[in-house]
Amino acid sequence: MSDWLVEETVLYVNGRVWAGLGTGEQSSIAVTGSRLAATGDESALADRFPRARRVDLQGRTVVPGLIDAHSHAIRGGATWTRELHWDGLHTRDA
Repeated sequence: MSDWLVEETVLYVNGRVWAGLGTGEQSSIAVTGSRLAATGDESALADRFPRARRVDLQGRTVVPGLIDAHSHAIRGGATWTRELHWDGLHTRDA
């Protein structure tokens, strides 16, 4: 397989990863291309993905799949000041 076809795996480590109900909180996440590959502790993921690039989350919280890129233009404009806005939100304080 050509190198240009291989998707990079990135380990996001030293964080607080919540991947859904019943999964518990993990410290690391592996992402291959644009897909969640695994969650777990850093050493287990490093063993599983030895060539992966690492990114230190420095204790930040990650919620994979929290994507909501749609809007309801008329209602959104009418209720903008009463809506929850995610912009400017970086992390949750422990």
